[in-house]
Amino acid sequence: MEALCLDLAAVCGIETPDHDIVRISNRSVLLVERFDRGPQGQRHGYMSAATLAKQPPNDYATRITYAELAAMAREAGIRPCESDLFRRLLFNCFIHNTDDHLRNHAFIRRDGMWRLSPLFDVVPSRQGRLVLAPAMGVPPDPDPRLAVDAHAMFKLDRAAAVAIYDEIVAGLASLPRFLDFREVTARDSETALAMMPFAVNPPAIAG
Repeated sequence: MEALCLDLAAVCGIETPDHDIVRISNRSVLLVERFDRGPQGQRHGYMSAATLAKQPPNDYATRITYAELAAMAREAGIRPCESDLFRRLLFNCFIHNTDDHLRNHAFIRRDGMWRLSPLFDVVPSRQGRLVLAPAMGVPPDPDPRLAVDAHAMFKLDRAAAVAIYDEIVAGLASLPRFLDFREVTARDSETALAMMPFAVNPPAIAG
């Protein structure tokens, strides 16, 4: 399922690590390239969003929002990532990835600068609400229509936010193709599609 979600994320304009599924001992195994290593194996700096936010190591829940995380990153000298985090927020809402806690967001240091890492650990979840709300005053419901209305907190005007929304909707049209490409069984496809209704039927929004 994670390979499918990474496939979708890539066509929705989100940076993802190289990945593929291989057969090992008659089992399917997802291989994901480490993005914290360079081509010669050199280490890149890595910092989880939990570390940036100084969250206790055993805490899962948080009051920090996506918009606040973007602001924290900017204040810490990390390359501005408001637009990228907004896109990931919408994507998570569309595919119902509600396991979006602070250790599933990260930053890496490349070429002397900290930046948002590629997307990782992204799958549909049965949990009912996002761990990170979109912004202060916006409920953590995994509904892209609610999330897009928080655009101003990401320094985006309505037109830019709707453009990102539309790009994700266009990418999600590849969902049936990726289900076939990854040879997902009919039963597993039915389960997956039931878990992410907004990806199957993206709601229209006003521009």
